[in-house]
Amino acid sequence: MFFLPLLWACAPDEPNLYDALDSDQVRAGVVETPEALYGGISAEGQLGDIKMYNSRSRWIIQGLRPGSFYISQGGTPIDADIVRPNDQPGRDIVDEWGGMFGMGRLTDPQKIEILSNGVEDGVAHVRVTGIESPMELVTGALEADIIANKGLELVTDYRLKPDSPLLQVTTQITATTQAASITVGDMLMGSLEASDLWVPGHGLDYDSAEEWPWIGYAGRRNDIALGIFSDETDGRLDASGGAELLLELATLAIAMDEAIELEPGERFTFSRFYGVGADLAELSDAWLDHLGIPTEIISGTVEADDGPVAGARVNVLVDQAPFTLAFTNDKGEFEAKVPKDSSVEFLAEGRGPGAHVDLPTGYAPYSPYGATTAKAQALAAFESGANTPPLAEGRGVASEASPLMLQTPTELTLVASDGLPFTAKLSPLDETTTPDSRLVMKRLVDWGEGAWSTDGEIHFPVHPGRYELLVYRGLRWEAHFQEITLEEGQRLSVDVDLEAAYELDDWLIGDPHTHASPSGDGSIPMADRLIVAAATGVQIHFGTDHDHVADYRPLLAPLGLEEHLASIVADEVSPVLRGHRNVYPIEPKTDAPNGGAWPWWSARVSSTEEGFAYLRESYPDAVIQLNHPTGGGVGDAADWSPGKIGSGNRWTENFDAVEVLNSYEHEEFFEFYADITNRGIRSTPIGVSDSHGYFSGGPGLNVTFFNVGHSDPKKLTNEELKTAITDAAVVISMGPFLETSPLPGSTISGSTTLNVTIKAPTWVPISRLDLLKNGEVETSIDAPDLDAIHAFELEPEQDAWYVVVATGEESMQPVSDRIPWAMTSPIRIDVDGQGWSAPLPPLTVAP
Repeated sequence: MFFLPLLWACAPDEPNLYDALDSDQVRAGVVETPEALYGGISAEGQLGDIKMYNSRSRWIIQGLRPGSFYISQGGTPIDADIVRPNDQPGRDIVDEWGGMFGMGRLTDPQKIEILSNGVEDGVAHVRVTGIESPMELVTGALEADIIANKGLELVTDYRLKPDSPLLQVTTQITATTQAASITVGDMLMGSLEASDLWVPGHGLDYDSAEEWPWIGYAGRRNDIALGIFSDETDGRLDASGGAELLLELATLAIAMDEAIELEPGERFTFSRFYGVGADLAELSDAWLDHLGIPTEIISGTVEADDGPVAGARVNVLVDQAPFTLAFTNDKGEFEAKVPKDSSVEFLAEGRGPGAHVDLPTGYAPYSPYGATTAKAQALAAFESGANTPPLAEGRGVASEASPLMLQTPTELTLVASDGLPFTAKLSPLDETTTPDSRLVMKRLVDWGEGAWSTDGEIHFPVHPGRYELLVYRGLRWEAHFQEITLEEGQRLSVDVDLEAAYELDDWLIGDPHTHASPSGDGSIPMADRLIVAAATGVQIHFGTDHDHVADYRPLLAPLGLEEHLASIVADEVSPVLRGHRNVYPIEPKTDAPNGGAWPWWSARVSSTEEGFAYLRESYPDAVIQLNHPTGGGVGDAADWSPGKIGSGNRWTENFDAVEVLNSYEHEEFFEFYADITNRGIRSTPIGVSDSHGYFSGGPGLNVTFFNVGHSDPKKLTNEELKTAITDAAVVISMGPFLETSPLPGSTISGSTTLNVTIKAPTWVPISRLDLLKNGEVETSIDAPDLDAIHAFELEPEQDAWYVVVATGEESMQPVSDRIPWAMTSPIRIDVDGQGWSAPLPPLTVAP
């Protein structure tokens, strides 16, 4: 990639790229001040990028620099938003956006020019000239150069007119050296923790969609919409051409056009529109106008018994199929354009996402790679809120008989007497009709409502009905459970008492594997992830996002969580063929893409051993953890079976920790851990949720207890955490805590008595305590008493390792339907005091 200078910048007498524009104005220029950039959950614009904007829409085109996320090449939109007042946080949800010229073939830009800054001719025009380049995410994932170079030259023009939400994108493709057969199109990776993919004709139920006239994303909080639009009246886009692999790697909208054949020297030009608006109706309106299709304006008001409903989502159906989606304004009003003489129907919904976090109205999504000013705005909004479009919640779905009539919600307040964070679930008891999946936003909590408080109190709207209310705070606390009836328009406050089941003096509870918005498959914002962690009793959060180094620590104070939660900077390195692994604690490299995360897809290694050595060199003081070792991890990749490694090229012993508990699963992972431990590989067992959402994986219910010498998250140091892992002073659990003397991880000369005490709340039923020697049960105690000391004599004839496992026969209802389970890390007995020896020979490793 050549880093060439841009040809144009704003002249000194022109308005800067920060000032608001009138409806007849448009601008393009090089970003020279951070104030010209804006935020959002996926924001990553930097100084030197190109901004195009008018009175309605604003775009950031990545300059000639490496980019964050999985696509490094510049020359494409990386941030898009509607124009908002400068004192309001941005709402960008673009992860990646750009043209594809054959599946997985992108542009490597050689030059970016601002051909018109919009001052004189009234159209902002940016041109990107380059050559083809493979999508390294694909070639790197397969470790094969399967995308052949066809010798294409590519010129893409971006044109923005005044007062338009649509950016016209035109690409000229030239075959230079050989005949080329390609399918042209675009991909858009939208942030699914903040938006939903939406397809005309299919709405939100898009799995069966094969072609469409346009495709978009609708913001989950009514704050933004994106779309890719055909430039022809009868244009159809589809997801053909091998999209399956890309869909496995990242959830995205793929809009492919026709297949073309080019002879050497031939050129082909195709045009389309990228759109960003306040809702999808704004974008489809502008698209219909561009195509010159005769239209009529349909409009209405969504109401409830308490008046017009602001922030409702109105499905507009033409010939009974979803046509577009509108959001109501402060007066409950909406409008949209439809083809003239259409058969039009409406259906309003106001359920909301079903997830309520304890943050002020209008709080802003935070991106770790955004501009400094955008980050500051987001952090301030966590404390004071901001202006934002309204969002209807707790109002249900309208009926066919009254398609624009919603219900009045109950205003529910939950208060914990101790003022500490907590989690609440509301599970409906009334039978309900399954809503049309095309028209109703999939809630983050399908079965009901979820709420997370930061300070012992939370207030939120709920659809009227009968519910089971569960309030809990993780494994160390008692839970509150009751049935409640919520009436329409009612204001109800419920007091709950969550007593500590036991105290921990020298331990902190951590979850060393969780995801949020920096992960391509994350479905929860960064701030929400921290709140969920604290509200489920976790005291150490680990930001193990896929191939991103994201620093969550600046969010703790604005969220009011610094007394309850520490955050560890981390990275889940996720090569498809070599298994996932976490590396922590580390520090972000602020001047590098993705915070300095290793781009394994472009910086390939010849062996797994080489990859781990690279991580050791990059982070010499960090822990390396094998993730889900027999579930898409290194064990699977290396074809592990007891005593054997079938693929030595994909194996390494250069790790410190192994997940033995991941998202309630432990049987297969323990078999792997016991085998490598029997063969002399020392590693610390780890328990994690691997949560990608609000409840997925069981955050707070799948954890690791770390013996760090104190119980204050605010005082935790990286060295204390690493020492606990190096010493294997841990207990992994989805239920009880096991207090032992000697400590887990100890090595004892001769023999010893192991004293074990089980500590758990009353909702964690323990029926058996097992002593395992070298991975096999040696002694069991049925119906062990909680808080009693249970003694085991460790007197092996040969060196051995022991772990204690506590389990049950009944589930942990009402908090969880899973059977409780917990395990200490190994205690080793060195019989003769000459150094501990493994009970079995080393693994046999095939080439």
